[in-house]
Amino acid sequence: MCGRVPPSMIYAGMEKDTIITLEDGKRYVLADGMYYQGDDYYLAMGVDEKDNIIPDDIALLKEDFLERELEGESYVSCVEDAALTARLVRIFRAREDFEFRNVRPDEAEKTNAIEQACFPPNEACPENCMYDRTRYASDMFLVAVDKKTGEIAGFLNGIATNESTFRDEFFLDISLYDPKGTNVMLCGLDVLPEYRRRGLASAIVAAYIERERANGRTSLILTCLDFRIPMYQEMGFEDKGISGSSWGGEEWHDMVYYL
Repeated sequence: MCGRVPPSMIYAGMEKDTIITLEDGKRYVLADGMYYQGDDYYLAMGVDEKDNIIPDDIALLKEDFLERELEGESYVSCVEDAALTARLVRIFRAREDFEFRNVRPDEAEKTNAIEQACFPPNEACPENCMYDRTRYASDMFLVAVDKKTGEIAGFLNGIATNESTFRDEFFLDISLYDPKGTNVMLCGLDVLPEYRRRGLASAIVAAYIERERANGRTSLILTCLDFRIPMYQEMGFEDKGISGSSWGGEEWHDMVYYL
């Protein structure tokens, strides 16, 4: 199959060195089992043995790709997987549309407002705790800023610790934060409603994984409700079963991503 390929015909299992052109005209290169866009630093996306997308390190394209004009596309194989393709494309576009950075201490009011908008009252982090986390553990936040508006569209935040089991006190007690901790207890993935279904949540998590892997962490741990399990499994988290957490009076599952 040659020529321009619509997004519904791009598959994460293509052969090495496949060059893909999407309907939007942007080109993506698959090298060493990972996708790269153009000839710049972009999120490399691979798949595990179950075809779940897993993030890997951002890396520079090989020298031969950098020197290549990327003309005369050739396609080794294409397998139709519309859902997987759509998710890949959304993630790539989220990387283009948003800036990912640490939160600033003066953004506590904004992050608290987003938290209250994203979760029901029994699940949202208390306002004073969100302020403490933003001020005293700002390096454990990763915010996504809309490049067009300059506004925060979503974020992921947590607490580093040497503990390996999630407990509700991590939501409430900032004194449990250990900057040198090897594990991260994730306290909330927030994306404002108007920014959802654009791959932003996956892009935030992937960028967070990159950062914390570089920081020498060994795992990311979170709790989620039953209906969210597939979403986190697609991001590479493993379901460890019912959690000891009873936050908000709900039954949660422990989910772990091993870095």
